[in-house]
Amino acid sequence: MTRLSPLDTSSFTEEEAAIHTHVLTVPHNPTGPTAIWSRSPELCRAALDFGDFIRFRSTVDPRVRELSICVTAAHYSSENEWAAHAPQAERAGVPPHVLEAIHAGQVPQFDDERDELAWQVATELHRDHTLTDRTWELAQARWGDRGMVELISTVGFYSMVALLLNGTKAELNPPRPAQQH
Repeated sequence: MTRLSPLDTSSFTEEEAAIHTHVLTVPHNPTGPTAIWSRSPELCRAALDFGDFIRFRSTVDPRVRELSICVTAAHYSSENEWAAHAPQAERAGVPPHVLEAIHAGQVPQFDDERDELAWQVATELHRDHTLTDRTWELAQARWGDRGMVELISTVGFYSMVALLLNGTKAELNPPRPAQQH
């Protein structure tokens, strides 16, 4: 069960109410991070802007992005994040056996060196809070400075999302209110 009370917008300022109204027009999972961030409209707007950049405007290839998000979800045992992104990773081309190994906390058998390098970057960031010189050099040679900044930021953003979901005990499928007739 979620730790959050039902959203009460009655204390929102006029500006916060306007932000909240805008947020409602953005397609989102009604139990996902947007619903949680809605309790802080300015934070919600900033997080949505950041997340939209990561998902839609970053130079990071969707396959690399989704694989690194799955490594992050597994690291934080964020089943909500995993449920949202493992199917996206598979659609982006990450093989099911790689995803299964990541979810189980095992080292995957990679068929694609991009996948292996993305896994290595995300894994080292979570495990060591930095990258080895070798990993940096290999990844920077592949994705450049901009790509590395955006990939590291992707791992950071989805770490924040995982912690938000875990800390609030967000529910994947919350009970629906009884229908009134």
